[in-house]
Amino acid sequence: MKLYTSLAHIYHSMYQGLFDYDEEYQFYDRELSALPDNNVIEFGCGSGNLAKRFIDNGYLYQGVDLNREMLDIAVSYLPKEKFSQGDMRHYKSDKKFDACLITGRSISYLVSDEDVKMTFDAMHDCLDSGGLLIFDAIDAEKLFRDFDTSEKVLTVGKYKRQSRSVPNQTCGPWTWDWSSEYYIYDGHNYTHAGDDFATVRAFTKDELYEFLSQSGFELVDMVAKNTYIWEDNFFIARKHNPKI
Repeated sequence: MKLYTSLAHIYHSMYQGLFDYDEEYQFYDRELSALPDNNVIEFGCGSGNLAKRFIDNGYLYQGVDLNREMLDIAVSYLPKEKFSQGDMRHYKSDKKFDACLITGRSISYLVSDEDVKMTFDAMHDCLDSGGLLIFDAIDAEKLFRDFDTSEKVLTVGKYKRQSRSVPNQTCGPWTWDWSSEYYIYDGHNYTHAGDDFATVRAFTKDELYEFLSQSGFELVDMVAKNTYIWEDNFFIARKHNPKI
């Protein structure tokens, strides 16, 4: 996915105008207010847009991302020791956390059931007893009820994105192919900056409930999330039982 590698600088600049990171941080802060130690790990931390808010507000924060290019941006303005490169499907830590966050709809890139199970198992292992797992996921039933394949054009500052979604019939349930082209305005014309392609996945509440249960979590709540594209929900789960 070039958006998080060769186009990471565009993501960092452009997507701050698409996501309301202040509102999202406030949601997490409310949900985490009862934690004993404010000890939080974020997976899919990207270039640090949420990380800065957690660190500035006194959380004992650690950020993990798959892509070095995103982390290079994060450590350019935040403490280097707060970040590490890793794959949430295989994450292991001797340290236990009060909460694991999977942010930025990163769960959408787990297109196989096996990937989801591996990830939730890894989250279970790095949480203290009673710890929280919070993530956001695209609502499959709403998305696929009337799937929109038309081209979408978004402009944020000097950046423009043209994108299209097409249902994918081969990779698994509720998956689709998302392709996009990025442009930068130089004051006179838009210059092509790069393209991106990903196969992504949405989820139903019932299947996430089942995945969570198998990995030893109790689903506590589901909360609608404000987003600029694709209807989305936060899921809040608590480490409850041993994994199956």
